[in-house]
Amino acid sequence: MTVCRRGSTFLEIKVRSKFFSEVEFIGYGGGRWRAKLVDIALQLNYHSIHHRAQMQMLIRQQGRGRILLITSEQNIGKFLNQS
Repeated sequence: MTVCRRGSTFLEIKVRSKFFSEVEFIGYGGGRWRAKLVDIALQLNYHSIHHRAQMQMLIRQQGRGRILLITSEQNIGKFLNQS
């Protein structure tokens, strides 16, 4: 088990060789699985994209436009003043 130092990111801790190595884990059903760490990271990213698309579809079905990515306080103020 890797203990993260404060301020360290996952990628800073896992050296490139370990990032492409296989790990074993136990799934929800209790089965043992093996996968490369890089594949797990990609799956997590793709899964988040999938859920964002689901939310986008639901919002559009309600006629509410689209999901906005607001990146600064100034943009939040502009958005709130337009609503």
